[in-house]
Amino acid sequence: MRHKLVSDENNIQSNFCYQARLKHGASALVYLRITIDGIRTEISLQRDCDPEKWDADKGRLYGRTEEIKSFNAYLDAVQLKVYDIFQGFISTGVEFDGEK
Repeated sequence: MRHKLVSDENNIQSNFCYQARLKHGASALVYLRITIDGIRTEISLQRDCDPEKWDADKGRLYGRTEEIKSFNAYLDAVQLKVYDIFQGFISTGVEFDGEK
C-alpha cells in the first residue's frame, strides 16, 4: 500500500518493505521506506516478520491470525503517523526534502 502526498514542490511516497538480511533464523526486519522527490530513505521499525507471509504488493503480512492482524494494524498506525507529519509540513509551509 502506498500513500502519495503531493504539494507544489514535493512528491512523497511511503511504503513498507522487509530486508533480506535474516535475523533470528527465518525472520526479516521490516523497514519504512519514504521517498521524497526521488530521494529514498529507509527507517527500521525494529520489528521482525516471516518473509514467506509478506505480501510485497500490499506491504503487509497476509493471514488472519491475531498476531498478523496486530502487526498489520501497527504498520497502518505508522503509515498514518507519517502521513499526518507530512500533511502538517505541507499545511504549515515547512520546507522538507529527502535529505531532512
